[in-house]
Amino acid sequence: MWPAWSNEKESGSFAAEIRELECASCEISSKLDHTRIHLEDSFSEKKRISGRNRSFSRQDW
Repeated sequence: MWPAWSNEKESGSFAAEIRELECASCEISSKLDHTRIHLEDSFSEKKRISGRNRSFSRQDW
């Protein structure tokens, strides 16, 4: 069971910690979005290069 808050300072400190965690969560979410976009771009580039390599290989036959 969680302890009851004994005064406003502790309660304010708890609220500040929640805000800090929410900010950290938003920051992490933003970084994950950036990483996802980068991975999608890299995957698209890989597919483009693989397709180009396949067309060069076919020309050799």
